[in-house]
Amino acid sequence: MAVQVKPVTPYSIPFSVSIQQPPLLVGKAGVLLRVSLKNTANQNSMDNLNSLVTPFVMLASIGALCGDTVNPVDSDLIMTDNPKIITPHTIEWIFNECNMDERALVILVHFLLTAHDEDPITEVAIVRQNSMGKLAPLASDPKMFDPYPPIWPDLPFALDINKDFYENFTVIATFKQNIKQDDAATIEGELLTWATAVAMGAYGVAPVSPERCSMLLDESILVFDNEIEWGIIRFRGHPSAIHGLINAFVVIHHNIAPMLEVIVE
Repeated sequence: MAVQVKPVTPYSIPFSVSIQQPPLLVGKAGVLLRVSLKNTANQNSMDNLNSLVTPFVMLASIGALCGDTVNPVDSDLIMTDNPKIITPHTIEWIFNECNMDERALVILVHFLLTAHDEDPITEVAIVRQNSMGKLAPLASDPKMFDPYPPIWPDLPFALDINKDFYENFTVIATFKQNIKQDDAATIEGELLTWATAVAMGAYGVAPVSPERCSMLLDESILVFDNEIEWGIIRFRGHPSAIHGLINAFVVIHHNIAPMLEVIVE
């Protein structure tokens, strides 16, 4: 197993975050997320929190959070059960088949930071299910520029990212063969999953609030024979969001349609 890098957030988190020491998110284990609120938990607070936990789950489910330590094809997270109120102030989520880079955890915590304004949080605990592992506070370093899972190093297609891309850019993916209609719809679903999470602030740039680090789609995803073209505008997220997109393309390459190249310009 590759060496896992411990998660570190550059944000000043206004609530306690305790995490089990690695391995936590790797190995297809069950993981528990427990969020304790200042006020009594109710359906509204649970729905608000779940609306921000869900994009993290979806981002993980497409392989975007594999980093450089978990093969994208094997990277996953499944949430089969709805969250539950387990004490008057605490809500619990169960993540199954959890297998991703440990640094993905900061994305989840940053989503909870967004929820904190509406439903004040006092404590977050993230642990392996049925485990008595030691807990420690999530590390924080305001000088940490890139806390997010990196790009998978063994790409099966050529990659060209314009290092000077700014807030408006285009993603062009070239496939080995013309894209079938059913495959095009599946690929579009994977890409829109990534886009939704990024638009909701998955890749915040500290100290700017994560929800302000968003983006917009310029137009619909266009399919031309063996190419997909996609315009992004008003991109305010961290550049590592593109790493998550490329990781998702690796899964698309292996599971849906083989690819030749991805260009970000």
